[in-house]
Amino acid sequence: MHVFPETGIDRLGFSVILEKISDYLKTDQGRVALSNLTLSASIEEVRRKLSITYEVQTAQEFDDPVPHSDVADIFPYLDRLGPEGVFLDGEELLEIRALVITISALQKYYSSRSAKYPDTFSLFEEIFLDTSVPDELGRCLEPDGSVSASASPELRRVRKEKESAERSLQRVLAREFSKAGAAGHAAEGQPTIRAGRHVIPVRVEAKRKVNGFVHDVSSSGLTVFVEPAACLDLNNEIRTLEAKERTEIIKVLTRLTHLVRTNKTALSRASNAIGEYDLHHAMAVVSRSISGVVPVIREEPGFKIVGGRNPALALFFVRSSEDRSVVPMDLEMFDDNRTIIVSGPNAGGKTVALKTLGLCVLMLAVGMPVPADASSEFSIPTKLFVDIGDDQSLEEDLSSYSSHLSRMKKALDTADANSLVLVDEIGAATDPDQGSAIALAMLQQLTDKGCMTFVTTHFGRLKAAAESHQYFCNASMEFDTDELAPTYRFEQGLPGSSYAMEIAGRVGLNSDVVESARMILGDQEYTVEELIVKLERSQRESDQLRIRLDAELRAATATRKELDSKLAKHKEDAASIRYKAVAESQKLLRESRARIENTIREIREAEAEKKATRAARSELEAFAERVEKTRQDQSSGAPAVRTGEHESISVGDRVVIDDGSTSGEVLEVKKGRVTVAAGTGKVTVKQERVRKVGGKQEQQVHIRTTSSTTGAIRPAARIRIDVRGNRVEEALSSVVPFVDDAVAAGLDEISILHGTGTGALRNAIREYLQTRRDVTSVGDADWESGGPGVTVIRLD
Repeated sequence: MHVFPETGIDRLGFSVILEKISDYLKTDQGRVALSNLTLSASIEEVRRKLSITYEVQTAQEFDDPVPHSDVADIFPYLDRLGPEGVFLDGEELLEIRALVITISALQKYYSSRSAKYPDTFSLFEEIFLDTSVPDELGRCLEPDGSVSASASPELRRVRKEKESAERSLQRVLAREFSKAGAAGHAAEGQPTIRAGRHVIPVRVEAKRKVNGFVHDVSSSGLTVFVEPAACLDLNNEIRTLEAKERTEIIKVLTRLTHLVRTNKTALSRASNAIGEYDLHHAMAVVSRSISGVVPVIREEPGFKIVGGRNPALALFFVRSSEDRSVVPMDLEMFDDNRTIIVSGPNAGGKTVALKTLGLCVLMLAVGMPVPADASSEFSIPTKLFVDIGDDQSLEEDLSSYSSHLSRMKKALDTADANSLVLVDEIGAATDPDQGSAIALAMLQQLTDKGCMTFVTTHFGRLKAAAESHQYFCNASMEFDTDELAPTYRFEQGLPGSSYAMEIAGRVGLNSDVVESARMILGDQEYTVEELIVKLERSQRESDQLRIRLDAELRAATATRKELDSKLAKHKEDAASIRYKAVAESQKLLRESRARIENTIREIREAEAEKKATRAARSELEAFAERVEKTRQDQSSGAPAVRTGEHESISVGDRVVIDDGSTSGEVLEVKKGRVTVAAGTGKVTVKQERVRKVGGKQEQQVHIRTTSSTTGAIRPAARIRIDVRGNRVEEALSSVVPFVDDAVAAGLDEISILHGTGTGALRNAIREYLQTRRDVTSVGDADWESGGPGVTVIRLD
């Protein structure tokens, strides 16, 4: 993307964004990448860069910490690796090691997340470094860059001999110093080193009385530093060992440098990748601070900004302690309204709106998300023309208007359908009639070229033209006529008044002057301004009414959903109650029939008379008829939903057939016929004869154990309950009787389905279970049965 003039980037405020990015760079490579930053017009390149920045931003917000740290620029070191035999010092090698460790950590991080962050992973995917490089450098070098004794066997041997010689020298030196002191020859001080030799301080007048070699004299001239003759051989030995040590250190550094040299290409690629990643990392930090998103990047020219905010202004409010926010703007700028003419009062936000569009385009061109809704759409122009501010120059004999025309000439000569032209106060700084005429002519020509053009103005001629021109569109900055203050809200489709008279009155300008100005302006022109004001007020009232109606509609919709939910719950409860009533009546009927048969059997066994038998049977049959009538009354008390009216029949549903005398569970639904398990058998009927009275029931286990003395029957118990979605108190109120019933039924194992979630519900349930003596163990189910989302309970 080319920007005309080059200063247009700064005039839009992009330097503010770049400075903020610079604050978050961690590496020299990143700073180089920022200085070399280019504005791309390639849609694919822009999409790729945006994807990387947003992936890094997502990782910063929602993933584990990214292992990105400060590393040095290693290119100066790599440039010195040309000739064989050249070696780097220890500190330089350690900086290379730090880069290798960082790039390896980033490779590992994004490799394990390549499905989530594919474009970021591509930065490191083609870097292949010898993994022995950091290990070998770390083994051979100390943290301060010195060569470790473990770097080579020869170096270890030399240093060991040197240490031994130094200990011997210290003993001899201390002895000689003590002798000189006892003889009164020693000066104040301690043995030291001069010219690389170990010496003792001696009074100048006694220098010939100490057997040795003078190496230095103190600044006062009163003390000489003598190497005792007894120390000569040891000093010479140490100097020899030091030379061997230096030779061996050079060998080690040369070997390590060669190891680096063999990885020079990969290291260069790694250093570049670190710089590019560091730049995206800094962009992501800045983007997070202003809630940046990646909009839709359009192939065709055009812009749709939804909830867009000026990035530079947003950063300012983030840094400041003021409790303020940027007023968002909505803008649609496509081929049929490619020229937007914004009008309104001074200091009302026209220039900010213009800069918002320009800044967002520049940010996207470098791969940085913008502060707007994700549904926003942006094309990437190949040329951006910016005319903001005053470039008047005495040296170049340019007035404000001349400099304005020179910039517009560049746009008129070179702009095309892939260009964006931004002009603040077009045609200003000259006679209004002539300036507005030239401005209109320039806008018509730019529009004919197919340019996207966004201008601000106070000219009524341009406002009027926008209402009649096919490709022009008026826009304005909202103004509160009651408070006589701007709201900074961008409104597309309406021209704006400059409110010059109103503002003049508010600032205290003499009322006679204001009235005189209105008279000079003339009734016709002033009436136009009044019409614009009334139109703005009417539009604002309509917008407020729409907002209020939208809120009421949302509230009504929410209420409707709540009532529908309650109705569905009521129907479900009614069906459940109806089913329970039918089941209870069937149970009562079965028990009654058993009672009849038992009575008859007892009578027969007692060999009673036939007359007594008939009487007993009649009485019991009458009882059975009363029970049946009660069951039918319960079944008809709440009408069941007939299949096809509201819901379909599914396998597992509880149903009744015809008048409800037969009920059971659906085993099969096929070709309009339903098979129902009724009692100990099953029956197949047409689907229209079936009415649903309940959904699929939870599995229950009925365990009956007969006491040898009483014949009592243990109660039925469930082996599993579902408490997902319940609060802790609600869940425990279900868990307590559930466990009690299981214990009473003699079950060995039961389970509770609570889900994973935050783990709060699971922990509360398990804390309760651990307080029960009849619970022997509590744990997770296997993965096939639900894993940690299900608690399995073993009972005593």
